[in-house]
Amino acid sequence: MSLSLVVRFEDQSPSYAHGVELGRIMHAMELGESMISNNGFPVRVENKATLIDMCRHHGYSAEFGVVWYEEWVSFRAVKRAKLN
Repeated sequence: MSLSLVVRFEDQSPSYAHGVELGRIMHAMELGESMISNNGFPVRVENKATLIDMCRHHGYSAEFGVVWYEEWVSFRAVKRAKLN
């Protein structure tokens, strides 16, 4: 299997890459998916506080786990049940 570049981001800054990661996750929250992750990949530790805020706003419980190389952290969010 050969790999090829599908999309090249002209802006190579870390803040842009972090925003792309958050945008993908926020879209899943807006769709109301019951369980959200970063497609099986960890997220940037710089995004942790923002992810907590996003989860709170959209009704999810954020779960973080293993940290790799002080840069990445495992993440998933589970939709909270609505209480009557």
